Amino acid sequence: MKLWSHLLIITVLLGYVGQVNAKPVNITITSRDNDTTKYVEALLFLASQKTSRPIGITNISKRIESPDWRNTLAQREIRIIWSAETQELNHRFKKIPIDIYQGLMGYRACVTHKDNMEKLDAINNSSQLRTLTYGSGDGWRDTEVLINHGMTVITGSLDELYSKAERKEIDCYSRAVFEIYSELDDKHNYRTSGMALTANQSFVLQYENPFYFYVRKDDAELFSLILEGLTKAIHDGSFIETLQVTRQYRDHVKHMRREGLSVIELD
Repeated sequence: MKLWSHLLIITVLLGYVGQVNAKPVNITITSRDNDTTKYVEALLFLASQKTSRPIGITNISKRIESPDWRNTLAQREIRIIWSAETQELNHRFKKIPIDIYQGLMGYRACVTHKDNMEKLDAINNSSQLRTLTYGSGDGWRDTEVLINHGMTVITGSLDELYSKAERKEIDCYSRAVFEIYSELDDKHNYRTSGMALTANQSFVLQYENPFYFYVRKDDAELFSLILEGLTKAIHDGSFIETLQVTRQYRDHVKHMRREGLSVIELD
């Protein structure tokens, strides 16, 4: 497990009149300091404003890779995580059945070396996708989807796969469209020599890839509160408003509006 050089403790207690006399529910989370973290924290804060009890949120900023993150939840060091759906997660934990990204995680583009752009520009259909070598995370749904469609997939951690793309060991590191641009700007992932990496502009893959909050199966209290808050946020429109003000949403819309971009669906 890699720890960041600093330990950031943020305790937030959000409440409204109906919550004043209610005992708060305290949760601890741990996450990367990135755009996804900012968005999911905003959703948790939003949910806490709409629940029958206030939620106190403590964020211990750590650098944890899967499966360590899942094990940290199982060992009760934290109370909630967020991830694309997998069979393992559904078996071990209880998902809060609201897709955090409302389908956007299923639009995937390639992080690739600039030398590979011509090769990727020649891709026009799903059968041609099999000529590429892909990078994808261990245990990710993306890995399962790509393998099931006959793709050659090399797995590893996020940073390992960025390095492999940089060394041209893979043609396409599959990332959500909205993830790519912030990651390429992130000096932790996008090292000085990483200037050779870019996002392909000719096609995106599209397949079902919902992204959920997960809690332990015995944590019925937190499950009910977060589900209550997010459901209310969907009904009053504040959920989608929270998504639409993020950089991630803006990056997704900008990329998907590119002239000549094709969408290749994988079922």
